Amino acid sequence: MPDLHAWLGRVESLREVVDAHAAEGDRDRRLPNVVAGGIVANRLYRLWIPRPFDGEELDLLDSLRVFEAAARIDGAFGWAVTIGAGGALFAPLLPEATARQIYAPADALIAGSGTASGEAEVVHGGYHVRGRWKYASGAHQAAWFTASCRVMREGVPVLDAAGEPLLRAVAVPRESVRIHETWDTLGMRGTGSHDFEIDCFVPEAHTFDAFSPPSLPGPLFRFPFLSIAEASFASVALGVAAHFLELFRELAATKRVHDGAPLGGHPAVTAAMAEVTVALEAARLGFLAAVGRAWATTLAGEAVTKAHSDDVRHSAAFATRTAVGVSDRLYAYAGMSPLAMGSALGRAWRDLHTVSQHVLLSPLGWG
Repeated sequence: MPDLHAWLGRVESLREVVDAHAAEGDRDRRLPNVVAGGIVANRLYRLWIPRPFDGEELDLLDSLRVFEAAARIDGAFGWAVTIGAGGALFAPLLPEATARQIYAPADALIAGSGTASGEAEVVHGGYHVRGRWKYASGAHQAAWFTASCRVMREGVPVLDAAGEPLLRAVAVPRESVRIHETWDTLGMRGTGSHDFEIDCFVPEAHTFDAFSPPSLPGPLFRFPFLSIAEASFASVALGVAAHFLELFRELAATKRVHDGAPLGGHPAVTAAMAEVTVALEAARLGFLAAVGRAWATTLAGEAVTKAHSDDVRHSAAFATRTAVGVSDRLYAYAGMSPLAMGSALGRAWRDLHTVSQHVLLSPLGWG
């Protein structure tokens, strides 16, 4: 199997095509098909697909470095790789035949939503599912969609053992889904994170309990789902911030200030670049150390403790806030340069501020 160096090489091999089509993705509000094709060809959507279904089950820490590297090229590209990999975490929760049907194809990509904004009415053999969900990244390239629903029987919510509404997730093929092109945002425009709507019968075999124990033994499937998501999204934020820093350095070397001197030669700019570089790397290392401690627990066959999960959550949120602070500190020196919609520096700033708004990266989670 490829090692981390090889995976990073695959990401890097897509730099030219990603750079060439980044503005197109921004304009069309979806990942360009040529970029999605490159991800498929390099098996980057298969990083977390179980090995029985021709997947990679890549180590979590290695995966985070892949996500960061992809986002360091372009935010939407990094997000696409990250979300595309994450969809595989549902495979061990589905019946084996269904999981094989969904994940075995070479171009397997799952979009969806974990918010229970739909209803699954119990009918013979399964459920009639109705609802509309937000933020399905990669909607235009996805072959399947997953969605969380409230289970209903004759129009009345079914309750679980604790008296709470019973939830059931469903997997639906692309042809049974209607996409609503609602994703028109400040940044991460190329992720195609549109709304989708379902109104169809879903057989029982295409449903699952998102909170049930996984049927496969791999550590990825035993690690807490929310911790994986928090760590993955923070890695994207860190990658975008690093990209912004690289682009700012390029600008600082060529842009002239009012006295004709290069921007990068101004003492305030020199000091700011040095300080944010150190701050970003310190936050990154602290974040990776926190994830590493929790991951080591899983590799040892033990359950991840609440303390470990909190550590991952807090370090992910802190790293993301640090990344945003880095971009804001330097953006103030960039003048008019990043304001044009075609500016790569401006796009990185917009992407970072957009990904940082995800609820799982919110500082509200620090409490």
